[in-house]
Amino acid sequence: MMGTRHPIVRSPARASDPNSELAALTTFSTTLAAGGSFRAACARALARAAGDFAWHAASVHLVRPDGVIGEAANTGAFLDAAARLARLHRAASTRAPVFGVQQDGSRRRRAVAIPLQAAGRTVGILDIVWDAGEGLPSQQFPFIEALATQLAAWVDRARLTDELEARLSETMSIRQQLEAYARDVRETFAAEKERAEQLADAFAELEQTYLATVQGLAVAVEAKDATTGGHLVRVAQLGRVLVRVLAPSLADDEQLRYGFLLHDIGKLTVPDAILRKQGPLSDAEWEIMRRHPAEGRRILEGIPFLEQARTIVYAHHERWDGQGYPLGLRGDEIPFGARIFPVADAFDAMTSERPYRPAMTIEQAFAETRCAAGTQFWADAVEALLEIPADELATIIGQGAEHA
Repeated sequence: MMGTRHPIVRSPARASDPNSELAALTTFSTTLAAGGSFRAACARALARAAGDFAWHAASVHLVRPDGVIGEAANTGAFLDAAARLARLHRAASTRAPVFGVQQDGSRRRRAVAIPLQAAGRTVGILDIVWDAGEGLPSQQFPFIEALATQLAAWVDRARLTDELEARLSETMSIRQQLEAYARDVRETFAAEKERAEQLADAFAELEQTYLATVQGLAVAVEAKDATTGGHLVRVAQLGRVLVRVLAPSLADDEQLRYGFLLHDIGKLTVPDAILRKQGPLSDAEWEIMRRHPAEGRRILEGIPFLEQARTIVYAHHERWDGQGYPLGLRGDEIPFGARIFPVADAFDAMTSERPYRPAMTIEQAFAETRCAAGTQFWADAVEALLEIPADELATIIGQGAEHA
């Protein structure tokens, strides 16, 4: 079955910096979520991404549980059908990216087939072709990985939606028969209950899609600074533990989790030369760095499911004594999540090894944090940190090794 086709939408200039690539990634996500059929939305999103990243062609293929591969959407021209099919099947079987060559007459182009993984299996393949003479810019890789993560979630969601619609259709058919034959109220209630459970499952899948999007953005953020590997995961986990102590009813609030994971999204707008500078920053460089909370809020603007998370992103550098930025909020003026975050952030920084200093012990970090209670930090959050068992903190600190 042929996929939905859409012509490539060329951008005025090729994406070559994190700002334009993040904009391309955001546009891709927004286009996918714009509504309509998945195939049509995917075709439009691929066309825009191909234009933004200067690809020659791109396509998305669905992989059924029985291994059959079917095209869902494409843009651009794929001429070497045999090589393309072999590349797709190899990517599906190996579950790893497969590079190849597309022969276009006398012209050779490079290609890569990237498996889309969801729920532990390959649900699709993203196939990209670009001009061999140019090469695929290395700075695109984090964004292409984030794009593939989003695609995998949407492909799996489309599959689940199709299954749900089929089940709902079957349920409705059964219900009509029951009504036609005047079945009793108990049977009708059972059918409605089943439908409600299916809708609840669909909502849970949607939450997983949201989380996949946030994790994709977080990957792009952490790729900017190799010295803080695993920081986002550890801070998000420690923040949730602090919430559990301070406000148990909010322990499972996904908005707080999203805010902790994306707190530094604004650093995508900070030049690498500043982020990775070995010495102290100049006044001008600090001015640029201090803009990242506002830039982070701007990046997340217009994304409904991140509306509350934006408050943490914007206020995560405020201090309890009002000496923070960007607004100089004081005490309870600071949003709840942003009052907790600085304690988690500072504790992780102190207990993490850096090129310029060794990691502190948990006891040393406790002492440093306690000294700043009531000035830099909310005293209640510091007390909550001290209540967390040392073995639980050690487990959280140890999560850095697998993400570094």
